[in-house]
Amino acid sequence: LDALDDRLLTGRLAGQRVLLVTMPGAAGGDADGLTEILGKAGARVTGRLSVSENWFATADDEGDGPAKAQAREEIVRKHAIPELRGQPAAVQLAGALLTKGGTDRAVASTAKTFLEQLDRGGFLSRNNLADRADLAVILLATPTDPAPATPDRVARGLPALAAALDA
Repeated sequence: LDALDDRLLTGRLAGQRVLLVTMPGAAGGDADGLTEILGKAGARVTGRLSVSENWFATADDEGDGPAKAQAREEIVRKHAIPELRGQPAAVQLAGALLTKGGTDRAVASTAKTFLEQLDRGGFLSRNNLADRADLAVILLATPTDPAPATPDRVARGLPALAAALDA
């Protein structure tokens, strides 16, 4: 992050509202640094969302994975965003957080309830989510030496979440 030149950043994201999404293991200092860089690029960070390892649980996981997956899917069914009903959890999460080309920045009451339930269930945590963003930036964990093994469920689930946030 330190190697980026201000001349490359200035104004590149002018007027864009950006949500910073941190994955399991991402360092808070990296998130702070990235927020500063996004600001230099002209973006306004609308908030941070930390996704827990529990979000990526599947019915095929060992241990408490199946119960976590079932609990997440129950929240998705019970508190679905009306226009996204029947869509996967990642698509509904993206719909709650991003404008997806629309102009309505307010987080709808159904989306607020959806996010609150996921937060209470231990699937994510929210920090200063003022309104919906135009873009999402995903921050992964910084590799260390020796590199810790990324939990399989996160490695399997991350592409679907990234695709939903990028759609």
